[in-house]
Amino acid sequence: MTMIAKSDSCGAPFSRSFVGIFWAVQEKGRAASLLEHRCSLKEAEPYGEMLTCPHGHYEVWEQWQKDAKLVRAGFASPVMISEYEEWPRGRIVKPAQGELHALR
Repeated sequence: MTMIAKSDSCGAPFSRSFVGIFWAVQEKGRAASLLEHRCSLKEAEPYGEMLTCPHGHYEVWEQWQKDAKLVRAGFASPVMISEYEEWPRGRIVKPAQGELHALR
């Protein structure tokens, strides 16, 4: 599985700690890739006892469809021809205290 993204939601280089959303995208004849959108912990919002990215799957996918330059070269095609709910997706969240977890 390949991780695909260019930068965090602010356009900054990736930091070591983040939360975010992701999709597992697999075009026919290719290995599955993780297409993801990261948010710094400074941007994260509390959700119960967790910190989560304030951006939703729908809004990020829609933004990518409007500007394919936001998606790494070679991976814009699935974004442009499909809807966000067609691919398995999930969130990377962080407890306010402790380690990161992936939820799907």
